Amino acid sequence: IGGNVIQVVATDADRGVNAQLVYEMNTTALDGTLSNQQFSLNRTSGLLTVKQALDRETHDFYEFYVIVTDMNGVTTNGNHLSTLIIVNVTITDVNDNIPTWVQTSYTSDTSTNDNSAPVLAIVQATDPDLGNNGTIIYQLTASSTFFTLGVSTGIIRKKANVNIDVERNTLRILAVDEGTPKL
Repeated sequence: IGGNVIQVVATDADRGVNAQLVYEMNTTALDGTLSNQQFSLNRTSGLLTVKQALDRETHDFYEFYVIVTDMNGVTTNGNHLSTLIIVNVTITDVNDNIPTWVQTSYTSDTSTNDNSAPVLAIVQATDPDLGNNGTIIYQLTASSTFFTLGVSTGIIRKKANVNIDVERNTLRILAVDEGTPKL
C-alpha cells in the first residue's frame, strides 16, 4: 500500500499557467471494477500509487482511463482541452498462499508378500500461486522403511522386495511450495 505503480506524463507546448495540466483517473475500469478503490492518482504529478492491498489470485489485471486536462486551454464551445490514455496494470505474483490438500487423508491396502513396487496412493495438494510459488514438493516427515514418496508427483509406493511386518502404517506427508519464502 502506498507503493508507486507508474507516473503518467503529458506535456503541453504552452508556457506558464497555460501549461498547467490536471490528471484524473476514470473511477470505473474498463472491466467494470472500481479502479479508484485500488489506486490513487496524484492530480498534479500524474503519479499512480497503490491505495489498498492487491491480490493476483483475485484480480490480476487492471485497465482504466487517465484523462489529462489543460486547465487554461478551452475549445470554442468552452470545454477544457483534454486527452486520455489507457493505463494497464498487471499484478505480479507473490508467494502468499500455502499448499492445500485435495483430501485430508488417504488409505490404501497392499499385500505383505508383494515384491513389486506398486503405487499405493497419489497424494495431491494445490496452490493458486504461479511459477515456483505454486510448484509443490512432497516430503515424508519421517523416513520410512517400507514406503517411498515421489517428491514432485506425490506417488506413494511400497518399496520393492520389502515385506511389511506390521498391520498398519501411518505416513505423515508435508506439502511445501518452491516459492520464496517456502510455504
